[in-house]
Amino acid sequence: MHMDSNLIEENDLTDLEENDCIEKVALILRKTILNINKFKLKSKIKAEDLINGECSIPEKLELFYKVLIGGQDIRRRDGVSCDRLTNSVASDAIFCINNGTVKPFKHITLGLTIKSLTNTRKVINTLNRFGHCCTITLWKNLKLKKL
Repeated sequence: MHMDSNLIEENDLTDLEENDCIEKVALILRKTILNINKFKLKSKIKAEDLINGECSIPEKLELFYKVLIGGQDIRRRDGVSCDRLTNSVASDAIFCINNGTVKPFKHITLGLTIKSLTNTRKVINTLNRFGHCCTITLWKNLKLKKL
């Protein structure tokens, strides 16, 4: 019986160490995101401004999501699907952590695309509440040139 209690304690210790590592990584990525360089969108915006967004994805954040999504398989990590998903979730993390004040390319272009396809604000507002795109008021404040 005494050996079982030691085993439980060792497992608990391992769990605590893993949780501590996860917390440290999360705080490192949060700090990286909060220190991100934001590019101000011009008042007369062009298509390439929309594609670039207000920031680029930091290397640490990109690496984290590539490993999280792709695992240890380098071929999977370097794949198009993993790259697309990495950019998507990394953009969501940037947008959410900065409370929508920094808008990655996804949050600008997704909203514009959905608005042009559906011509409704409801879908945009719903996507915004889930942290996937910026609100429609952003586009009202910008003078969009014909793309």
